[in-house]
Amino acid sequence: NFNVLGHENLVLTGSLSLLRNDGRPFVFFGMGCHVSDFLRSEEGREGPSLGELLMRPARAGAIATYGSSGFEFLTPNAAFMQVLGETMFVRRVTDSPVFGAGLRNQWILGDVMARAELETLPLSLYRVDEMVSQYNLLGDPLLRMDAGAPRMEATHDGSPLGEGAFLVADAGLATVGIDLDLVDETGLSHVEITDSEGRDYSALLPPLTGPDPRLAQLALAVPVYPQAYSVEIATFDEARPGLRRTVLGLQVGLPLDFFVDGEPVVPGSNVPFEEGVVRSMRVEFASPVDLIDSDIVIDYIGVDILALDKVGSGRDWIVSFDALGRAGEEPGVLNLILQGHSTLVAGGGQGPGTGALKVLRHVVFPNPMQGEARVVVEVEGTVDRARLSVYDLAGNEVSSREYRPTPVTAIVLDFDARDRGGDELANGTYFYRISVEGPAGSARSDMGRIVIMR
Repeated sequence: NFNVLGHENLVLTGSLSLLRNDGRPFVFFGMGCHVSDFLRSEEGREGPSLGELLMRPARAGAIATYGSSGFEFLTPNAAFMQVLGETMFVRRVTDSPVFGAGLRNQWILGDVMARAELETLPLSLYRVDEMVSQYNLLGDPLLRMDAGAPRMEATHDGSPLGEGAFLVADAGLATVGIDLDLVDETGLSHVEITDSEGRDYSALLPPLTGPDPRLAQLALAVPVYPQAYSVEIATFDEARPGLRRTVLGLQVGLPLDFFVDGEPVVPGSNVPFEEGVVRSMRVEFASPVDLIDSDIVIDYIGVDILALDKVGSGRDWIVSFDALGRAGEEPGVLNLILQGHSTLVAGGGQGPGTGALKVLRHVVFPNPMQGEARVVVEVEGTVDRARLSVYDLAGNEVSSREYRPTPVTAIVLDFDARDRGGDELANGTYFYRISVEGPAGSARSDMGRIVIMR
């Protein structure tokens, strides 16, 4: 095995140039004679051993090798392999002969090898001392290995929940039942559940205290609210409990249709008013939870609501009303409030602005966005100052940025999907509006939509 691994010539010293392992570092275990014989061999030396050679190919070789520098025998070697396998893959480690007690469970290469060797030494095996002394680690003993991020499967009533799946409350309840199956080879640390509205459900989770810390099955009853928002389930492992997570993103929807004077209008759009003119409006929606009449409230800033009518039961409702703009007031946002939770239906009138400056059109690219996006705005007139305001679905302003572009008629506003404090906005749908000022006056756009999907 100094030059050939296995009697079937599985790997030869000349085979190493064929390695095509770029970007996928590995640790090599050669449990046989002379695999890592870096001393002068009595069999005749032809160059570095396989264990040494495997570490030499740039970006394709092993980052560490573990093998013997001498002859090995089947019976003690097999017993050693059994101990090594159990040490690495079966036992939960909280103390170490190298690093002491109170550890998180993780694979540190030198620590795993040291524990396996120390547990093998007391065994009554032929030449066990010689065997343990001949095995050596070529590489960094502090190398931390990992089998990857935790794995998570979520189901509802036995049906799998994939990324972006929509949740609705179970019949007669305001919660949805979710079953989680979690696996991580180094051990599970904790689970967090939050939503895009800032609510944290983590306290509802049972503790991860099963007989095997690498496996967990959790049954959850997650509250559901009558609004559109996203839910994020994040699972952390013990190897990197604060640095890496596996995330499942779910959605709670509020399908909604909006009609003005019998014509469909995109929700979130501006609705212009003329003084003294009554506009007939209708909102049709499907709630993710059961509602009663008193759960439904219409709030329209700067507008008088006339002849409000609510028709429906359970989760399907139609709300109709007449809207009359107040003299001297510009209509604001129209909110549908369900059990105290707001959803933006109309974005308010655009208003004439001042002077001849106008916002003609605007578009976000890319949309959906991940890290950064550009809002391209075409205007009529010259712009000295621009503001991009972003709102959640309840109409609350979550981000506002001011720009001073070069005075041109087409401007580009960069948006990094962060709030005023610099924190990332949660995944979900948001509204935005652009306000501009220039020598010809001021103007603002209608509401646009932007989707954040990391």
